[in-house]
Amino acid sequence: MVSGLVTGKLALSKANQLEDNCDGQTDCDVSNKDLYNSAESLATATNVLLATGSALAITGIVLALVGHRKSNANEKLAVHTTPLIGQSLLGVGIHGSF
Repeated sequence: MVSGLVTGKLALSKANQLEDNCDGQTDCDVSNKDLYNSAESLATATNVLLATGSALAITGIVLALVGHRKSNANEKLAVHTTPLIGQSLLGVGIHGSF
């Protein structure tokens, strides 16, 4: 989201330069085309970065609230072994919980 704010400030700066160069006219000199394109690109990047950052922040908050489970002192990492014996089977099964 910070990068979206930075690109937004840059886009506004370019737009202000463009407004100063064009004196409020809707039709501006061709020499300002690069400035216009740069402002448009920065504005688009800002929209994408802010939308993505907001979506990630909201997802993180929801996961933190919903996915948080209380730690139980009795819950521990456990690994168990089980002998596997059969007609054509001999081995050890390993399973665990965490």
